[in-house]
Amino acid sequence: ERVHGDYTAASGPQMLQELGECGVLPPRARTMRRGAILNVWRNVSSEAVRSKPLALCHVGSVAPDDVGVYYLVEGGEGRAERRMGMNLSLHYSPAHRWSYFPRMTRDEALVFYTYDGRADEPRFTFHAAFDPLPDTAPDAPPRVAMIVRC
Repeated sequence: ERVHGDYTAASGPQMLQELGECGVLPPRARTMRRGAILNVWRNVSSEAVRSKPLALCHVGSVAPDDVGVYYLVEGGEGRAERRMGMNLSLHYSPAHRWSYFPRMTRDEALVFYTYDGRADEPRFTFHAAFDPLPDTAPDAPPRVAMIVRC
């Protein structure tokens, strides 16, 4: 799975602007000086996650040279319906520190920033699903998760 951050310093504000323009955010949100986007990640299976748990990279272990950008094309059939997205990639470093959350149940959720408009704070959370855990059975059921951005 690709280690990534969902937004960049440019695409985070762009997404907030688009959400305001289409009415998802209240009008007063357009005049706020700071915006943020969070992910809520939750297992929706009745079984605990046994395959491809989510891992988060500790932002303090990421050096500026570790970060790259990649582009995604999202949307419809025609060029006019398509949208170009920018995400962050994380180049490997042995200095990165990770936390992962094995065997999450449907009663648990992870909430983390994918973009924060404050320049004086960590702005992104790099994350990825990975496999296998040392004790993952070959016949472990696939992960079934729900992600909500807010």
